[in-house]
Amino acid sequence: DLWAGQADPRSQTPFTETTLAPVFSTGKAVMALMIATCVERGLLDYDRPVAEIWPAYGQAGKGRITLAQMMSHQDGLPGFDAEVDPTIWFDRQAVLDRLCEQAPMWPPGTASGYHPITIGYLAGEVFRLADGRTMGAALREDFALPFDLDLWIGLPEAEHDRVASMRKPMKAASLGPIDVIKSAAFISRGSAPGGRGS
Repeated sequence: DLWAGQADPRSQTPFTETTLAPVFSTGKAVMALMIATCVERGLLDYDRPVAEIWPAYGQAGKGRITLAQMMSHQDGLPGFDAEVDPTIWFDRQAVLDRLCEQAPMWPPGTASGYHPITIGYLAGEVFRLADGRTMGAALREDFALPFDLDLWIGLPEAEHDRVASMRKPMKAASLGPIDVIKSAAFISRGSAPGGRGS
């Protein structure tokens, strides 16, 4: 347990033992753990098509994509294939409907392309269909509360004041040559949530 500095430099709020910090992509390991608990309990199987538990997902050529392919970012859904309003990310069902309707951006299983945001929606829905709870609720009930972990998927509004402010990087990361797939995942308008203020 180490902390120092300020949770919000603008207000001089100190970073303390109760300050929360977004974990970004390391949250994908937590999601993978939650999916693994469903596999361990026989609720899911990595080798079975996702469409068996989530028929709507099987649209547009995705009917044979396995859970293993989805979880290893091989299903071809790293972002939206057309520009969308970034506020869509605040409407879970709209995101899921759009991803279900979308064709993979490459032949599934032939390549892996990082799914920075979409994987949370996809894995979350598969988990919900298998377990009956949201992934966030199951994380709290099965791991966070029993092991005294201040870890969340889906932070309640009442906890927002504990979150440290984040500074944007000074410049964008080097992604190499930008193609349609990288643009959908990282660059295009709508590739990340926006429109709700700072």
